[in-house]
Amino acid sequence: MTLVHETIELQRDFQVPPHRIFRAFTDIREREIWTAPSDRVEVKIDQSDMRPGGLERARCGPRGDMQWDLTTYYHVIEAG
Repeated sequence: MTLVHETIELQRDFQVPPHRIFRAFTDIREREIWTAPSDRVEVKIDQSDMRPGGLERARCGPRGDMQWDLTTYYHVIEAG
C-alpha cells in the first residue's frame, strides 16, 4: 500500500476573541466534544502537544467501538 500525504490548510473566520478559538483547539476535553461529527461518534485524545514539533495521538469511531488510531504531527502553528 502506498500513502500519499498532502498539506491541509484550514481557514475560517469566527466572531469570538482569538484566545477562545485557541482554547477550543488546545483544551483536550473541549476538542473531544466538538470534533466528533455526531453523537454516534466518539473521539478520545490520548496525547496532545500542540506546538511546532509536537504530536497528537487520538482514537475515534462509533461510540463504544473506537476503531481508528490517529496521529497528527504539528509543523507550523500560526496565530491568525
